[in-house]
Amino acid sequence: MRVLLVNTNQIIPPIPPIGLLYLGAHLKTKGHEVVICDLCLQNDIEATLRNDLEIHKPDIVGVTIRNIDNVTFFSSCEYLPFIQQVVGLIKANYQGPIVLGGAGYSIMPVEILDFLGADFGIVGEGEIALDGLLKILNDPTHYPHIDGLVYRNEGVININPPKHIPRKVLDTLPFQQIDLVDYQKYFSCGGYASISTTRGCAMECNYCTYPVIEGKRFRPRSAQRIVDEIEMFLERGYDYFNLTDSVFNFSEEHVRNFCKEIIKRGLKLSWNGYLNPITINAETVTLMLKAGCSAFYVGIDTCSEKMLKKMCKGFSKSQIIRAATTLHSLGTDFGFWLLLGGPGETRETILETFDTIDKINPIFTPIMYGIRVFPGTALAYEAIQDGTIKPDVNWLVPQFYISPDVADIIEDMVSDFIKYKSNTWAPLKGNEFTINSQLVELYQKGIKGPPWRMAEKLQKIEAARSACKE
Repeated sequence: MRVLLVNTNQIIPPIPPIGLLYLGAHLKTKGHEVVICDLCLQNDIEATLRNDLEIHKPDIVGVTIRNIDNVTFFSSCEYLPFIQQVVGLIKANYQGPIVLGGAGYSIMPVEILDFLGADFGIVGEGEIALDGLLKILNDPTHYPHIDGLVYRNEGVININPPKHIPRKVLDTLPFQQIDLVDYQKYFSCGGYASISTTRGCAMECNYCTYPVIEGKRFRPRSAQRIVDEIEMFLERGYDYFNLTDSVFNFSEEHVRNFCKEIIKRGLKLSWNGYLNPITINAETVTLMLKAGCSAFYVGIDTCSEKMLKKMCKGFSKSQIIRAATTLHSLGTDFGFWLLLGGPGETRETILETFDTIDKINPIFTPIMYGIRVFPGTALAYEAIQDGTIKPDVNWLVPQFYISPDVADIIEDMVSDFIKYKSNTWAPLKGNEFTINSQLVELYQKGIKGPPWRMAEKLQKIEAARSACKE
């Protein structure tokens, strides 16, 4: 069948549509003709859509939804209205079925299908499910047998439970088909190539949607297979990677196997990934550095023992301190991410976090406050139980949680904490993150690195410009 996949993500700097590239590659191996209509960095959305629909004449159109909003409390930006316009344009120029998918879609599949007026949806991983739908597209009697399929039946939206791809099957799936988009554009404007080494998340963080999207079972790909894919990228000149896994170092064995495979092959590359502090130790970090890890992104959320337990982080304050000590001792480039304001947060717990951050002194500490609440998470259940969110709330409208004990003071506390620190950052009201276009300019010049190093370069450029004006 002829399949047109539409990338609706327009975030700048651009992020490679890794899900579509894996999906497109798999569908092509099954004999389908696949084209991606990439709306990222496009100025004329309507003309781009109309052109691709007219030229490729698809039998089905897939629309991916990576995010439904920007998850930022003080300046929330919703993406679904734009995607609704995209679906409307597709319908105006095409009469066939439309199927929705992607991480954002999987969080609220029934509500989003209804809102956008699409015909089908795929919850969770799309490779096997979408291929299954294509095989029986014109036979509704088989719809109930496609895992993860969302479909309409006599005006009622039905949803089949997803079945996540087993670990042994992951290694049989093809690599990303990066020729389906202008990948050089993503690399030059976005700063990195993307690759997935695992699926699923076995962590229990109370606000997180990864277990909802990918399942709770940690499923790593084999190190050999991952590095084979990396070599494919290297052969094409892409040598800086972001590992998209929710927690790359959940399994210390997986990390070590991956690093040893890179070292064994003598590959030269730089990469980074999202980590938790549990398995950060001298031996593993040394191996990661030798394998090309250039920055460590560590999600801790809080340094308060009370809040670590409330947020179900699965690690302790002592493990955070131990991880920071290890990273400092090995001269690594690392950041510790904070997320403040959850249930139970008080002035004292925030001060405990700030005091600990001062003592362990990460290279960079971004601070977010106000936690985006998504249905199906433990945080959503707690927010409904304590009356913060009504049971019949419209989840398509962004909902946020801030502990009532700090709602009136949290912004001032964050502002005071970062005021004289060059290694902290928070998106305070009136001081939003506005350097995205400047980052693109640096990436296009071949300058790459973690966000804090890019910010340093921009500051130096701005200082030089100011000096010239004087």
